[in-house]
Amino acid sequence: YAYSTEAVDMAFGMDMGLFHEKEHAFLPMFSDNLVCVVSDQHPLAEFEALSSEQLRGQRVLLPDEETYPGLYDFIKTFLPDGKIDEEKSTYGLYRDVDTMFLKVVGGGYVGFTSTHNKKYFTDGIKFLPLTDRQTCYYAGAFARKDNMTPAVHDCFSTLLECRSMLKKRWLREYPEWCDVPGM
Repeated sequence: YAYSTEAVDMAFGMDMGLFHEKEHAFLPMFSDNLVCVVSDQHPLAEFEALSSEQLRGQRVLLPDEETYPGLYDFIKTFLPDGKIDEEKSTYGLYRDVDTMFLKVVGGGYVGFTSTHNKKYFTDGIKFLPLTDRQTCYYAGAFARKDNMTPAVHDCFSTLLECRSMLKKRWLREYPEWCDVPGM
């Protein structure tokens, strides 16, 4: 919100299309994949991976559109036909990842999260990659090209140095991450 209202000069977050927009500078720091999460008691927990068709008719949890601009639409592309089946599915919304995990474990929902959450949420949860959808996303710093002040430029330069120093460590610790352009 602060970035979209120009209250800040730069921001960090998930790239939901800014990477390809000409008016924004985007420096990807890392990439990751979104995966399905289900309770280890959920019928889908018997699988090691899922197709989008297996999500048809499931109780799906989506991020609140206002809290996570762009992420809601990105996750909808994982569903059969790229939309919620209003007749066969029920869906819920969440505003934070902790609430999402509570609803997955306690409410029988299918949720979506990044693979880096595997080390934080382990009890009663199964992480399942989607086999037939593009689930990779980038996270990093972005700023408006028409507002590249010396301070913003210096921040981007420092982040490039950090990214280079951490590359080997990150790839060793998170082999499931996708390729990041320029790394």
